[in-house]
Amino acid sequence: MPPGDERRRKEREDLILGRHPVQEALRAGRPLQRLLLARGVRGSLLAELKELARKQGVPVQEWERAALDRLAGGAAHQGVVAVAAGHRYAEVGELLAAARARGEDPFLVVLDGVEDPHNLGSVLRTAEAVGVHGVIIPRHRAVGLTPTVLKVAAGAAEYVPVARVTNLSRTLEELKEAGLWVVGGDQEGKELWTQV
Repeated sequence: MPPGDERRRKEREDLILGRHPVQEALRAGRPLQRLLLARGVRGSLLAELKELARKQGVPVQEWERAALDRLAGGAAHQGVVAVAAGHRYAEVGELLAAARARGEDPFLVVLDGVEDPHNLGSVLRTAEAVGVHGVIIPRHRAVGLTPTVLKVAAGAAEYVPVARVTNLSRTLEELKEAGLWVVGGDQEGKELWTQV
């Protein structure tokens, strides 16, 4: 098994790694079981994390850095790990309803076969920046919301809901029936998405 596959297999979807991803999870009110800090780590951001955790009733524990390294499976964590209640995936209907509740036409991104957590994290970050109402990913043969995805997304996963579906083709048909246009992207394309 290639090293990247082994790392993805080991990643737990209930961990949030890194100072800023944990900060955004706390700011967004995401339910956390506990906040783990490397023993001896200090700084104003860490003081803010502790205060946010205290206000939300999230227990804060100090762990040895080696123990955090093992928990994170070798991924970078900057001395900050949050144990979440598991990231909740949205339903496609929720994405549509949320957009319409804001009086906006739904703007969704549908991804097929994105297996690299860095790519999904980058897409989430960009999606949040351009006002996407939600991202749809397949349940199989694609990366989910792992700690690496959440870290690379730098907090965007707390604001852009992600739906996981079994059949992308059927989902695209349902979106068309709901009145959405489907436009495919290609890295060789000549037009920018903003021009289409």
